[in-house]
Amino acid sequence: APLGSLTLVANIGFAQLLHGEELTKNDLTATGIILVGCVFSVAFASHKNEIADIDELLALYATDRFFWYATVILLIVAAGVAATRYMEKILIVYGPNSRKYASISRYHRFSYAALSGVVGAQSVLFAK
Repeated sequence: APLGSLTLVANIGFAQLLHGEELTKNDLTATGIILVGCVFSVAFASHKNEIADIDELLALYATDRFFWYATVILLIVAAGVAATRYMEKILIVYGPNSRKYASISRYHRFSYAALSGVVGAQSVLFAK
């Protein structure tokens, strides 16, 4: 899974090559952080190849730890969806050039990526 985030690193090259986008200091900083995170994740992750049968997997989903994990994820997604809808409503009512929307526009853009990341990360959990 951490190596999957390397697609973001490759995206920097493709964005410049295909779309002519200029690399900024922020782009390079974020790419560096992603690379460091990938290295740490791979270096310190378990390297055991454990295979669990269906009963063992279902038992993991029945633990208190998974209940709290799922609860927190659902709350984060619900809050993210509510916040995104609120920001979309402000955009529709006041317009993209309004002061009210200008103060939240960067959060609005971020909310899509954040929701996508949280929900997408669950596919890795359930694929295991």
